[in-house]
Amino acid sequence: MVFIPVSADGGLYISIDRWGDPPAHRGGDDGSGRPVPGRVLARLLTHAHTDHTGGLSGAWARDGPGTPIYCSPATAAFLGHASKWPALAERGAFVTVTPGDCLAVVDSTGAGADENAPPLATVEVLDGNHCPVRG
Repeated sequence: MVFIPVSADGGLYISIDRWGDPPAHRGGDDGSGRPVPGRVLARLLTHAHTDHTGGLSGAWARDGPGTPIYCSPATAAFLGHASKWPALAERGAFVTVTPGDCLAVVDSTGAGADENAPPLATVEVLDGNHCPVRG
């Protein structure tokens, strides 16, 4: 459960099973050097155990509808039917991935967004063999 910085200034993150706000970093757009909140570009959910999903819906609401939550098809199906998260499924929050997939993490919504820019990070999806039912 961690935030992984993917930008040189430390302001952009990938979140793995962590749903709070990312750390603040120095260097606001106004040049003041004051700490500004970090921004999550992608959230990865390894599985649907409660110790990995606490705060999920609140975090996604803060990130906005453009921030995907990557998870397995089985996790997405379970969470979409769970009484706590059907709204996330309805809004298309869950993007399913399977072992062997590679995710290119880009800044598609921020001030520095450039659709032709190379990815800030690439994440390869692995099977952790942690949950007996996975898809």
